[in-house]
Amino acid sequence: MNTIYLTAKQLRSHLKDSQIYYTYLNTPAGLLFALSTEKGIFQATFVEEKRVFPEYREIYTLNNTLILAGTEFQIKVWKALLQIPSGNTTFYAQLAHIIGYPKAYRAVANAVGDNKIAYLVPCHRVIRKAGDICGYNWGIEKKRTLLSAEKK
Repeated sequence: MNTIYLTAKQLRSHLKDSQIYYTYLNTPAGLLFALSTEKGIFQATFVEEKRVFPEYREIYTLNNTLILAGTEFQIKVWKALLQIPSGNTTFYAQLAHIIGYPKAYRAVANAVGDNKIAYLVPCHRVIRKAGDICGYNWGIEKKRTLLSAEKK
């Protein structure tokens, strides 16, 4: 997958000038609602059911590019998340070390939690150092399901 990195201000400007599209994707943990522009996906979240959004245009295939908008630090964390192979996990402290901030594991945890693109940016692959599965914006059961599906 290709990735575009923007600041929050750049994303707002891009969205103001773009047509927004939506689609639904099936994942091992359920239905994923994704928003995109012609340049790529900028948001994805798990939902319980499909709805129609008249303010957006429905499409069935998404551009294979991710648009990640955040601070320089958040982007470093999200880039590192994209490098974790499917079926593998890492710890917050390891992620902090990888991006060059070995003592910033709490800030890394916050950046992981600020990820706006569920499943496609694999924040579900980060666990506690003790090996237990911890918080996930879309629920721990979804995180367990995704990790289990990737191990198969």
